[in-house]
This record gives sequence, structure tokens and C-alpha cells, in this order.
Amino acid sequence: MRNLIWKQWRESRILLAIFTIWMILSVGYTVLYELGHGYRAVVGSFSSSAMLYNLVASIVLAVRTSQGEQTEGTLSFTTSLPISIYRVATVRIAAAASTLAIPLLIGAFLLAIALACGVVEQAEPRDAEYSGRLLQRPTAPLGMSLEQLSSVTAIAVFGGVELLFVISLCGCWLRSQAQVGLLGAVMALGSMIAEGAFWYGQRRPIAQLIYGVALPQSLMIQWGYGEATGDYTDHELAPFRWLSLALAVPVLAILASSFVYRYGSRSASIQTVKKRRSWIGLPTMVSRLPVRLPNRWIALIWLELRQSVPLALFGLVFAILVTVAGVFMESRHHQGFGTSFRMELPHSVFFIGMLWAVVVGSGLYSRDLDLKLGNFWRSRPISPAMWFWCKFIVGLVVVLVVLDGTTILVSWTAPRESMTSGMSWAYVGCFPLIHALMYSLAVLGTCAFRRPVIGGIVAVAGYFVATAAITAFPMTLNLEPLSIYNDLLSAERAGHVDFTQHGYPFVYGILAASIFVFALSASRLAKPLQPTFWWFARAPIRAENG
Repeated sequence: MRNLIWKQWRESRILLAIFTIWMILSVGYTVLYELGHGYRAVVGSFSSSAMLYNLVASIVLAVRTSQGEQTEGTLSFTTSLPISIYRVATVRIAAAASTLAIPLLIGAFLLAIALACGVVEQAEPRDAEYSGRLLQRPTAPLGMSLEQLSSVTAIAVFGGVELLFVISLCGCWLRSQAQVGLLGAVMALGSMIAEGAFWYGQRRPIAQLIYGVALPQSLMIQWGYGEATGDYTDHELAPFRWLSLALAVPVLAILASSFVYRYGSRSASIQTVKKRRSWIGLPTMVSRLPVRLPNRWIALIWLELRQSVPLALFGLVFAILVTVAGVFMESRHHQGFGTSFRMELPHSVFFIGMLWAVVVGSGLYSRDLDLKLGNFWRSRPISPAMWFWCKFIVGLVVVLVVLDGTTILVSWTAPRESMTSGMSWAYVGCFPLIHALMYSLAVLGTCAFRRPVIGGIVAVAGYFVATAAITAFPMTLNLEPLSIYNDLLSAERAGHVDFTQHGYPFVYGILAASIFVFALSASRLAKPLQPTFWWFARAPIRAENG
């Protein structure tokens, strides 16, 4: 058992260090931002950082936990060892949960020190008397602030660990890390939608308690507000959160036990189970149709369309489901369901489009950069540049047409009652470029590290780090891409459409140039079969004749 723990520590220590640095930097940014603006919203900011951290960490750890040994080819060796495979699975899932939870606890501890030393302050929590904005509420005593921080941290730990367990369990039925990552992204966003079910309208504490047992992250919600000099996040907690978390412990134990049983059963039978094929399958019949394409370019385009269109359509379907859930939960509009759906669809596609641009970008390149398919492509009469740019351009066009094009077409005639409803020229000018930026970042990360999950993390982390750097200073706050979009939208709602104002040519010109630079860099990284980085590329070893 000691050797198993040591082995798992050796495998997880790099991720633990990365995640710990992530949370330390997040707390540092939260404290510095609070010192600069004085909103007294450090707990809400920490909860937002923890939510983003959980989304990424749970997916990365679930991918490694459920498919790591199978991908690296060590699963058969592990099953041959004189040790129970169920014990191996127990150590793997426990190490993954610890790797996720420890950075959160370290971050909360550092923020608690800042609160105890009086470096930052927290306003009193939301209640019936102070249900409005946080700036109107008095400063909370230290004990109340620490209790709020403890509650937020406990909910984040339980919610992140549950998401990790669920994705890991489902990942045991899948065949690749890319599939686990895609499923994890869908589940993570789905959990974000589901957690707000009991926060709109009249509060029902007992219902929140019961719901929180199955979905611990639903015991907390963040409310975002914007001011002239910046923005802040207010948070609200369910009344019986600690009891709900205590009742959630058996649920987590059941999920962990289910993973151990499934992982052990799959591993024990891996040598005997064969994949069943059906000769009557529709994809097989379609692929066998005798269609001769006139040249290599058309053949490549057809191949990339077959790969990218289904991925993009999954994203569109997911955005539709998110919009339907939002219409039913919030009920802010007085129109019929169809009209309300068309009004809310652009708001959903903006965020879903950012995620799905990353999914498509990393998914398209992950398989072709594998050694097996990579060797196949090198043996074809197709240059690496032709292969890369055809894949890049077709995938980008499909993402923009399927997600943004469909949204613009469906929602253009919808009523425009508020800033977040209906279509606008500001959407047309801003969001497709942001989606293209996320796509190119995902392609760059995937080509550099040869792992789709890492490529997706590079894209998401790169965008959020750049956004945090821009919004950290009051003089650059208005240069943030979403801030420019809001300014353009406000002017458009007032009857003025002018893309030469509010810094749009400068900022979005930089975004367009960045897309080209990222694509060019990715094309250079994708050429060799093994990843080669310019700054520490190793020269080939030459054999000497002796």
C-alpha cells in the first residue's frame, strides 16, 4: 500500500504544484484587486476563482484517473501485478480528490490570514434587509467573514470532488482521454446551469438542503455587478448548507466506491473483452459509398467537414439546451416561449461558443497528432502545411457558421428589450472574433503539448489571464473585449452603430492579429511528429562511424 501511495504521489505531484500555484495566484489577485477597489467582496471573488478552478481541475484529474493508465499503455502491466486492482483504483481516486482539494484549502487559508490581519475586509452577507448591492451593506465582523469563507471553501471542495468522481466514473466507459474531456466539459457546464435551480424567485430552504445533498455546489451562488471603475462578485449561501454537506458525504462515498468497482472490473476483463462491430452500421455504409473526389484539396475539405461539423453541432445543441433551461428558470420575459428563446440564445451562445471553439480546436488536432495517425499523414502525398491549414480553416469556418451564424440567423428579428437579450451588430462584430481567438489558442496548445485536455486548459487559462491583467488596472479597464462590446451595445441600443469608437479598432485588431500569429505558431509546432519547442529544441544525435 505504501508503494502504491508513493507511486501515485510521483504521478500527481506536478499537477498538485500547478494547481497550488494557480490558487495562490488567484488569492493574490483577489487581495490586490480588493486593495485597489475596496469593494469588500473577497469571499465572492474567491468563490468565483474556486468555481473556475474546479471546472478545469476536475476534468484534468478525471481524465488522468479514468484513462491515464490505458492511454500510457501501463494498464495491462498493472493488472499483472500481485496486487488487487481495486486497491489501485482506490488509491487513484483518493489521490485525485486530494490533488483537487489541497490547493483550495491552501488558498482559503491564505485569504483567511489576509482577513485576520485586516489587509482586506468582507461585507455582511445578503439577507432580507440588505438584499441589494454589496456596497450598501456594512462590513462584517471577522468571525462572520471567516465563517462565510469556510462555507464557500467547503462547498467548493465538495462540489469539485463530486464533479471529479462523476466524470471519472463515466470515463471508465469511454475509450480515450479526448472523449472524457469532452464529456467533462459538458457535465461541468451542465452543473453550473443546474446549481441555480432554487435561487430564482422565492427561496425554499428545505428544497435547497435536499438538492444540495445531490449537488453541493448549488448551496452557493454568485451575483455579478459592474461599476464605473470595475466589477465585483457578491455571493449568497443556502441557510442549511452545513447539514446538507454532511448528508452529501455518503453520496460521495457511493460515487467513489462505484468508480473503484467499475475501474477494477474493466481492468480485470480488458484482455478478454472484444469490441463488437455491426456490418449494418450507418457510418460504415456511408464511408463505403464509391465516391471519387476530384482532387486532394476537396478530399481534405470533405474529411475535415466530417470531423468538425458533428463536434460543432453538439455545441449548438448544448447551447439550445442551456437557453431552454434559462428561459424556464428565470422567466424574465412576457413573450411566448419561442420569442423568449430567440431573445436569450445569443447570450448563451457567447459563453458556450467560447467553450466549444476550444473543444473543436483541440479535438480536431488531437487524433491527427497521435503517433499512429501522424505516421499515416506523413506517408501521404500531402504537405504538412496543406494538412494543417485545411484543418484549421475548415474547423474555424464550421465553428463560426454553426454557432454564430445560426444564432445570428435565428435571433436577428427577436425583440431587444434589454442589454442581454436579442441580437445586435455588436454581437456580429465582437463575439465571432472572440470565438476564433479561443479556437486558435486551443489549436496552439494542442499542437504544442500533443494533449487535447492540456490544449484546452492553455486556451481557457490564456484568455482569463489576459482578461484579468487588463481589468486589474483602471486605466486599461475599458480595453477589455467584453467591456468594449458592452459599450458598443449601449450605443447601438441608443441608436448609434459606430465600430470606430470605444477602442474597437485597436483591441479587436489585436485579437485578429493574434489569431493569425497563434495559427502560424501552431503550424510550425505541428510539423514534427514529436513536439519541438523553439527555445529548447534538442539537436538530433548523430551516429559516429567507429
